Amino acid sequence: MAKPPVSAAIDVRHTFPALAHAPVVETVVEWRAEPTVTVKIDEMRPTLEQSFKGYSIQPLRHLQTTIAASEHGVGVAEAVEQSGYRVVSADGHVVGQILPNGVAVSRLEPYAGWEEFLPRARPFLTAFVMAAQPTTYSRLGVRSISKIPLAVGKGVATFMKGVGRPWSDFGLESTSFFHQDAVRWPGTAYGVRLVRAMDPSEAGDLGVLFLDIDISLEETIPLDEADQRLEEMRFLKNRVFFSTVRNAEAHFGERR
Repeated sequence: MAKPPVSAAIDVRHTFPALAHAPVVETVVEWRAEPTVTVKIDEMRPTLEQSFKGYSIQPLRHLQTTIAASEHGVGVAEAVEQSGYRVVSADGHVVGQILPNGVAVSRLEPYAGWEEFLPRARPFLTAFVMAAQPTTYSRLGVRSISKIPLAVGKGVATFMKGVGRPWSDFGLESTSFFHQDAVRWPGTAYGVRLVRAMDPSEAGDLGVLFLDIDISLEETIPLDEADQRLEEMRFLKNRVFFSTVRNAEAHFGERR
């Protein structure tokens, strides 16, 4: 009998296992919006220094090169512009980029869970909203990247469902692959990109398996709708993870 498909319904009240040793190496949340005022990047630093005490605050610079021909030959002019800030926590676990049109914040390993990460990401959004004064968001994103070392006796199929084996008909084993699926979640505007890849050059007897889950929403929404949308996107990220990884609790331990 065929196994029934996993429900595509979005239920933010649904709980997923909390993994004691989650393989997540980076989680990213992104808010993008068009500013309603001119964002003066160079004037943001005092506010950032006040809001992010103990953080490293580094300017992001953009190099623009212009090539023009004239009667004297070809001229090349370069101009360096500050395009934003890279803000890094003292422990190096939280990295934020603040740009004139949005914010992206990463939580690097060890991942302690969404409840720990999101409050640390919100101050970056607050700084951007104060400077840009947007009235709507144009894009939201939630992304999770996991890294699973493989050992002897534990091949790809031990951890992952639905990965093709193109050489199995010839009795051969593939030592690396890159599979990408991009879909629209049924009945919604959410885009889902799922990448499963194996890199044999990493440490480990059989290589390292990567799982990249990227949930995006590219439509205009009011500012006060973003929190609910992020909860739905978090649900989708977890739904995809636990529907793709086999026996996650057994492999990575369930946190009690």
